[in-house]
Amino acid sequence: MPKKKIFPQRLVLCLCACMGVLAFLVIYGPAPLDPTADTWLLAGYDEGDITQHYAGWLAFRNSPWAFPLGYAANLSVPDGVIISYTDSIPWVAILCKLLRGVLPATWQYFGLYTLLCFVLQGLAAGMLVRRFSQSGLFTVMASALFVFAPILLDRALRHTALASHWLILFSLYLYLQYRQSLQSYSAAHLQQGGASVRPARFPWQCFLLNILAIGLHPYMMPITMLFTLLCCIERGFHGMREKAFIRWAKAAGLMLTALLSTVLAGWCLGVVGWTTGDSREGFGFYNMNLNAICNPFSPFGYQWSRFLPALPQGPGQYEGFNYMGLGVLALLGLAAALLLRHCAKTHARGLGAWLCRNALLLAAALFLTAFACSNMVTLGDASLTIPLPQKLLQLCGIFRSSGRMFYTVWYLLLLGALAALSRLTPQKLSAALLALLLSVQLLDLSPVLAQKHSHMQQAAAGAFVPEIFTNEELAHLGDSHTVLLLTNNISQRRDLAVLAGKQNMACNAALATGGGDYEGAWNSMMEKAPNESLSGSPNADAVYVTDSEGIADAWKQTYGNAPEIKLLQEGPYWFLIPQQN
Repeated sequence: MPKKKIFPQRLVLCLCACMGVLAFLVIYGPAPLDPTADTWLLAGYDEGDITQHYAGWLAFRNSPWAFPLGYAANLSVPDGVIISYTDSIPWVAILCKLLRGVLPATWQYFGLYTLLCFVLQGLAAGMLVRRFSQSGLFTVMASALFVFAPILLDRALRHTALASHWLILFSLYLYLQYRQSLQSYSAAHLQQGGASVRPARFPWQCFLLNILAIGLHPYMMPITMLFTLLCCIERGFHGMREKAFIRWAKAAGLMLTALLSTVLAGWCLGVVGWTTGDSREGFGFYNMNLNAICNPFSPFGYQWSRFLPALPQGPGQYEGFNYMGLGVLALLGLAAALLLRHCAKTHARGLGAWLCRNALLLAAALFLTAFACSNMVTLGDASLTIPLPQKLLQLCGIFRSSGRMFYTVWYLLLLGALAALSRLTPQKLSAALLALLLSVQLLDLSPVLAQKHSHMQQAAAGAFVPEIFTNEELAHLGDSHTVLLLTNNISQRRDLAVLAGKQNMACNAALATGGGDYEGAWNSMMEKAPNESLSGSPNADAVYVTDSEGIADAWKQTYGNAPEIKLLQEGPYWFLIPQQN
């Protein structure tokens, strides 16, 4: 009998995970899953940032092992860089570097990791929905809304590490399960015989999720840590056998353990304690517009809605992209109507208990929403700036792209609406309504799904690959050890860093997106590299690159037809390549 109950549960969750595979293949096809093919990365699929992530991995793979573990000496020379700040998914990069001796020359993990994100997203969504629905069909369809979530599709294979939304869902699941078990334990002790009920154990998986988060993408860590905090607060409130002081002391100890273990992991990776100036300008610029959940605007040429028009937003508010899709918006409206009807019938009985039970979660949602909007609150083109102390603004600048913090609220809204639909309508009706809403959601998103699929097929076929990757001479730069860029264009830096990394060469390109003043390495190199290239005896271990016609003309005048120097032009770049004997 028990096996009959367990097998369907596992089967449903397996189908939810498979829904993630299906979503990935529908959107991208199999092309990015070949780890030995990097054409779509060279093409800068979706946005040029993916090229930066690849450059970070190449430099890290070619660099000697060092401490901290995430240090890549071959990029941003002479200082090197921590690959957390190139968004190269450090935990995955470290695992692959351990195997670099047996990996092929071309190896990328971004496609496989994104597939894993979709699978874990579907699995976690299924586990959450199964908490309130016993219908396998309802659960699988609900998981489809999670794996086709616009906020996930917006980041996948663009800011790949930020597609780790499964960290949010699993953290939410652990909190809800732990809260439920604690409340059941407390309720049992208010009744006769409750002493025989065992207290719930603190979910140790919270510690693991925090450690994973800081080594996948630092922006995920505040969210996972927030749910750990909620678990600790629940631990402090419940525990009928213990005195209040003991309960809260244990809760504080658990939270301290979570913080210390995460900080230690971050220190070992290099994301904590090894750099200065983690705070950057941009808090309030990269925020969320209040119209975000119904605004399908995208600055990258994608049509996110077949039916809804794009609404005004600020220039940096693409970081606050949180469009929900027409199907989910309709689901939210239906859920609100069902809840209002339910409250009218019951005269709002139970509402107070529900608010009390979810007070911590609601407070967390309000905090994340406020942080996502920042102190520069905007609705369309209208804005209101709330003055904040400079110290607080500097602290917030550590997570300057604050619009991302709404992801958790996005999923809470979806999960709450699904729960209302499941609990307040008959099972068959709820499944039928969900099927209709899922169809509306996919139809609404169909333009962007088709665009992303087509773009990936073209990128994988080499349609957008820069010329420097197809030039045979540049593919064999010899035994040169360093590529010295004399160009400060960010997209050019990314391409040239990848060109160097694919040939096991170091590069002075400063590509880090945070974590200190990596421009310092660039500036120090620029002080001497141009003069060095024009000295008549350039460094034989270097390749010099410029997009300046003036410098290129000076190279021609200085070296003419000198046999020991090769001058090569490809696209906007000129290469000065000293010939080694």
